Amino acid sequence: SSRDGSGCFPSVASPSSPAMMLRRSQRHLQHASAARVVLGIAERPCGGHGGSRASHALIAETPVRQLRRQASTQAVIPQAQWDPGSLRALLQQVARDGKLEEGLYRQLRGDQVIADAAAGFAAAAPEDDDMEGEGREGASSETLDCELEELVLTSEVCSSQRFRDFVLLAALAERVAKELPKASQELVLRAAAAYSSLGVLNTPLFHSIARTLLRMWQGAANPPVAAHIVQVARAFSSQRLRHDELFDALASQLVAGGGAKALTPDEALSLLHSLAFLRLGSEFGGQWAALEAQAVSPGLDKLGLGPLSELCYVLVLARQADARQEEMCRMLEVLAGQVLSANDTLWTSGEGPALHGRLLLLRSVARYLFRDAYRTLSADVV
Repeated sequence: SSRDGSGCFPSVASPSSPAMMLRRSQRHLQHASAARVVLGIAERPCGGHGGSRASHALIAETPVRQLRRQASTQAVIPQAQWDPGSLRALLQQVARDGKLEEGLYRQLRGDQVIADAAAGFAAAAPEDDDMEGEGREGASSETLDCELEELVLTSEVCSSQRFRDFVLLAALAERVAKELPKASQELVLRAAAAYSSLGVLNTPLFHSIARTLLRMWQGAANPPVAAHIVQVARAFSSQRLRHDELFDALASQLVAGGGAKALTPDEALSLLHSLAFLRLGSEFGGQWAALEAQAVSPGLDKLGLGPLSELCYVLVLARQADARQEEMCRMLEVLAGQVLSANDTLWTSGEGPALHGRLLLLRSVARYLFRDAYRTLSADVV
């Protein structure tokens, strides 16, 4: 049961690779416990995770991690370099005061200050060109009120810089929630994506987001874009927030927009993952089967390691793997071939480590919970 670098199947990494040596040193993972942890956490989607290695393997697959990797936000985040001091000052001023000094404001907006901001600074500046040095010095400290655009941009910058201060982000969320009733759908989705990718749980903010989206969609001439439905579901699953009314509306809007066929296979798989994480598979307007069919529409052989292993993982989360062991075994056989043909460098870069953890978890489920089916698998799989 050692964590020997072979991943879910043999011959994944060469015996002399650094990844193999590292994994050989991590021999304390108990696969039976890992499998039980999967099902145990599945019963508590709104709870916390423990500190075991098995828990860490599962955490790597939460919607938060996937949001970070896939960069779901549609915002164009300024690429300015933020040092820790400036970033903290930005968050403090916006969250506590709702205002920003001119220098930080310009840095936040990437030096493309809107006309209203320029007019605001001009109005705040002294009119006397012959003012004393003390007066000029005071003019540089003028501040400007932040609107929702700046509030959301601040959360996006914190997300892109991986900066978290839970107290300040909670204060920022309060300001964002107050402005949401008059926000555009784009800003609502950006705020949801930013807080989700940050990994900051804020139930009041997301209840406000839900109310705003429901109001926008009520009586709307056209349903929202399918990709937006997927994005909303992912954001709420990352918050561990089962908002029944919102997800009922998401199901209705999806059907109105053409159903699962309006989604790409990747989008369908993402939506399945969100529903499975929140235990909403059977409550999503009967769309689970159609979503799964769309996710596998390219064919199992063409899905690739990432999507195919994620689909297996989703079936485990949704508690469907037990009743569908033959299908699981067929998927594992396909995965085995893809793992054996993968380059060794895959497991040490990019999404490789998370994928390796997912494969170990799937092997644990098959080996210890579905023993009879596991014995029927080929040598490549076991």
